[in-house]
Amino acid sequence: MTKFIRVLVAGILVVIGSAALTAQNHKPEMRSTDSKESIAQGESVYKSHCAICHFAASTEKKIGPGLKGLSKRAKFADGTRNDNQNLVKMIVNGGKNMPPSRENINDAQLRDLLGYLRTL
Repeated sequence: MTKFIRVLVAGILVVIGSAALTAQNHKPEMRSTDSKESIAQGESVYKSHCAICHFAASTEKKIGPGLKGLSKRAKFADGTRNDNQNLVKMIVNGGKNMPPSRENINDAQLRDLLGYLRTL
């Protein structure tokens, strides 16, 4: 019986550890402070990583969809519900024709970028 309990506890710890690592790597609930400084930093991240494919001041398509009014849209261009969690997933993991940015921007830059995107 004690061997069974030890195996059960070990299994639970593995599951909890896996869940914690997944949560650390995919912070979908990231919220920006939306301060003037963080928004300016987010604009810089946008210009470095996003502007090549997306217009900020227009809804017109460049390579990807224009981002003006992004925070007011109910859905993204691919039909996914527009919320913070899905936006983070799209930025980090990429989309249909959008490359992933997980290797190119860190968590602080992502938070700032989210704040900037909310201003469009």
